Amino acid sequence: MKNKGIIIFLIIFMSIMAISITCLLCLLLKGNLRIGDFRFFQTESYEKIVDTSYEIRDEITIKSDASDVVIKKQEDQEIGLVVYGENERLKIFDDTNFTVDYQGKKCIGICFGDYSSRIELSLPSDFAGRITVENKYGAIKIDNFENANITSTLGFGDTTIKGGKKITVKSSAGDVEIGNVSVVNVENHFGDIEIDSIMESLEITADCGDIELGHVELTKNSSIKNSMGDIRIKRVNDIAIMAETSLGDKEIRKNNQNADVLLTIKNSMGDIEVS
Repeated sequence: MKNKGIIIFLIIFMSIMAISITCLLCLLLKGNLRIGDFRFFQTESYEKIVDTSYEIRDEITIKSDASDVVIKKQEDQEIGLVVYGENERLKIFDDTNFTVDYQGKKCIGICFGDYSSRIELSLPSDFAGRITVENKYGAIKIDNFENANITSTLGFGDTTIKGGKKITVKSSAGDVEIGNVSVVNVENHFGDIEIDSIMESLEITADCGDIELGHVELTKNSSIKNSMGDIRIKRVNDIAIMAETSLGDKEIRKNNQNADVLLTIKNSMGDIEVS
């Protein structure tokens, strides 16, 4: 009888576990599960709540805790704004610093039925001001604003910036892709970093991920630090390079120790290659 009772208990317990796992998988597939600041395959809300334009400003700021942010070029000399989400979570400040603030539900523990938003901003192609994006979860995609200063801070998600005058990126987890830039400062904890060209200086810090740079033309002392991952520079100008790796191969094909500009490369675990 005791064994029979144990068997019945185990059957009930396993049934409850199976139902719980099934419900969890359904929530994951629907994208509506959130644990604190961690979101799993979150579903984007496609209800358009804003589609309008504003007078152009020199400073643009977007703040969100769960949004896909897209900033693109346009010919019109104004700010174009399209937002998908919920009205009660959105605040717009049309002041000297034009600000879009979209905040999701406050979550303590496990929350359900939460959706991410989408913010689309259009700026003149010759925009030469400051763009700041602060986002906890989602993707950030910014066109090439070659005269602008761009700062991007992202918790979880990929960052893509096609170009800018000065670009600063901080990312906790996600790949970082940058096009053409003069001055760049990147800090990424988990994810790869890829930059097409740098024309003045760079400061790059990574914990886990590969770093690949295309054309590097430095005029100021710069540095690259990585804890785990390969570092590769495809083309560099006539500068001095000081490179060291604790565990990995090192190949520096071009290095002028008499140059005025120094690039310092430090890697704890991974190869270093400079062409």
